[in-house]
This record gives sequence, structure tokens and C-alpha cells, in this order.
Amino acid sequence: MFFSRKKEPEKKAKAKPAKAAAQKKPAAKAPVQKQEQKPAPVATKAAATNTAPIQAAPKAPLKPGEIRERLQQGWLKVFITFELAGTPRQHVEETLRNYIASIKESDGIASLSEEYAEAMEHDDGMFSAFVEMEALVKNPEQLTWIALNFMPASIELLEPEELHLGSVVVTNWYNDLLSKLHEVSNVLREERNVNAHLTEALNALIKNAILLAVRDGPKAKKEIAVSIGIQEEQLDPFFIHLVEKKRLAEKGGKYSLP
Repeated sequence: MFFSRKKEPEKKAKAKPAKAAAQKKPAAKAPVQKQEQKPAPVATKAAATNTAPIQAAPKAPLKPGEIRERLQQGWLKVFITFELAGTPRQHVEETLRNYIASIKESDGIASLSEEYAEAMEHDDGMFSAFVEMEALVKNPEQLTWIALNFMPASIELLEPEELHLGSVVVTNWYNDLLSKLHEVSNVLREERNVNAHLTEALNALIKNAILLAVRDGPKAKKEIAVSIGIQEEQLDPFFIHLVEKKRLAEKGGKYSLP
């Protein structure tokens, strides 16, 4: 899963701590040494671009009374499943845990329980792991933010059983959805353009390789395929095209320059 995380809704800036009282200036300052920063592991599925280890202290678990109080204030109780695939196994499991830790950083999300499954190996050598999380989410906007920026496998609303949304909430939801769709559409359009240029360049390269292969004299299709390292059946469309354009001549099952 690769994402571009949007700014989290309703997240207030934290007040900066007051500066300590001025102290006497020491005679000499020790040189400041820069700490080497190790790159964070890159996830192999879209979902997991923000996987750097979390340094913030974990939040204290909510007490039953605090859970009831937040539900009365309009918080949503949800059951969310996140899934990640990649290789090797240890990388997938660690990345998934760091991924969940980054989600739990938000003030609008309170995790109630998490259950991690061991990574399973698939036939293609890839590993997949998932975690089921029961959490409280501050409001529908926060839930939309999770859905669009972290792309969980599934979301189930547990409480309340009925949810009444105002026009502003619905408007914001659709605008957030449209924004993500436009972003995906732009990426897809760019990838299609790149693929089209690469395909055109590769086709020209194969055609030139065929013409160069018969430069020394007529050759059979199998000989040409062996010389340029491409399977014979994959070259058939190129032979047909080159013969139609009269850039290649075919006689007795052999091809040569016209």
C-alpha cells in the first residue's frame, strides 16, 4: 500500500514549553556531533509509506468509564483490519507494527485492542500479515481520514448503531473522496503515458534487432529469435509488420532485407 498522507483533521498545535532560565555561559562549548539517521524500511505494498519507528510514548489505555464518556460525546467505536504484504517475513511484521503505531499517534484515535496475526507465506514467496484493531474514532471526518490515507482492508462501525450526519459532514466526506480519486487518477494517467513511451521504444528496438540480424544474409525465424534472445512466437507480429511495410522480405521461410 504507497500513500500521500493528508493533514490530519482537527489536530491542534501543541504549545511549546517555556524556555529554561538563562545559565552562565561555559568557558568552551563541546562540538555538536550529528547523529547518523538510518533510513526507514520501505514497505512493498501501498499502504505502508510512513513506517519510521515511533519515538513518542504510548498512550495509556482508556478505562471503561472513559470509553462510555467518549461514546456519549459522539466518538465512534470501530473495528478495523489492516493488511500488509512484502518480504522478508520479519520486515513485514515490523513494518505493520510501526504502521499501526503511526496511526495511533493521532489525538482523534484511541486504540482499545489490537490482535496481530503471524505473517503467512504465499506461493509467490511473498509474506502477508494483518492486524485487527478495535478503536474509538473522534468523528466521521477522522474515520474518513483513516480510510483515505491508510487504506485499511475493512472497516466495521460497532457503535452507535444509528448515525445521523449533517450536510457539512456529508459534503466534507464527498470532497475528501473526490480529492483522493483525482490524485489516483493523475498518478494512473502519468503511469500510462510512461508505459506508452516505453512500449514504443521497446518495439522500435526489437524491429531494429531483427533488421540487424538479417543484415549478413537470409535467416529463418528461429535463427533470428536465437540471435536476439526473444522467443519465436513473440516475434511474429514484428515480422508481419516489417513485411507489410516492405522493410523485410520473406522467401522460402527465410527473411532478408529487401
